[in-house]
Amino acid sequence: MQGTVRAGTVNLDAWALYRNSEIMMIGRSRKAAALFEERLFTPDIARARPGAGPWRPHERVQSWLCDKLVYLL
Repeated sequence: MQGTVRAGTVNLDAWALYRNSEIMMIGRSRKAAALFEERLFTPDIARARPGAGPWRPHERVQSWLCDKLVYLL
């Protein structure tokens, strides 16, 4: 069985795929997949902590407003 690794800056939306200059590397080998897991993913996951959303009312409103305004940019 073959392993596949993809690494890059590609966002999966129409704007990124057709308008932006995005780049992705694809590696197709078990060894490459194992190295990525060992050296990149496992250490990152070990350091990860749960995120915390805005909890104060004004932070929630600001977050909601920014989310809506981003479509106008």
